[in-house]
Amino acid sequence: MTAAVVLAAGVGRRLAGVADVPKWLLPVRDDAPSCPAESQLQALSSSETIESVYVVVGTQVAPIQRAVDRWAADVSVELVENPHATTRNNWYSLLLGLDRVLEQGHGEVAVLNSDVYAGAAWIADSLTRCRRSEGAALVIDPAKGKTDEAMKVSVHGDRIERIGKVGVDVPAGEYVGLSWWSAASATEYVGHLRGYLDDPACSDNWYEHAIDDHLRAGGDYRLVAPPDSTWVEIDDAADLEVARRLPV
Repeated sequence: MTAAVVLAAGVGRRLAGVADVPKWLLPVRDDAPSCPAESQLQALSSSETIESVYVVVGTQVAPIQRAVDRWAADVSVELVENPHATTRNNWYSLLLGLDRVLEQGHGEVAVLNSDVYAGAAWIADSLTRCRRSEGAALVIDPAKGKTDEAMKVSVHGDRIERIGKVGVDVPAGEYVGLSWWSAASATEYVGHLRGYLDDPACSDNWYEHAIDDHLRAGGDYRLVAPPDSTWVEIDDAADLEVARRLPV
């Protein structure tokens, strides 16, 4: 069975003044899905393979706890607190989440960035496509990935070779923020994340830096295309407006 990790410890500095809530709970629309948390939890709770969800949280624990409590009858959700959310980037949140998943003996793990907003069916479909891979998989939108801020990938066939905002000269698309690891691949990947613990220069790394390290070490990551491009990563007020216009 599969577990899921949601990275919801970010402080959302570029959304300061828009809403005083965690990015995962950011109000997008009045009807469903009203925020990223609602669409993601609806997708995860409807899955026949997701048995547990681990939400990594930072300084705003209480509102997230209230939000997940409403889903208690549909899916098991546990909060994992990140005491270094303001001083270490999301690589540390993912390390905490994956440590918990592996400790509990789950066979596979899906990872979701908390600022990914799309319809629940879109998220569920994307994750189902990931599970057809054997090692690890990243959801990559081939229609995007042209901007400096995009987390881009290069590929050979369906195998990912590099990932990063820089250093990818011929991007095959943009990483959506949804991913999947087998238990064996997750164990290997955690070793790369753990290597950042004693290096202060790595404190501001993204977890994608460790994916790139894993790729360089021979990690097998497959490209998985989403159903379409009706998704957005909400980083700022402009992204929020895009999210509000999505046909979800």
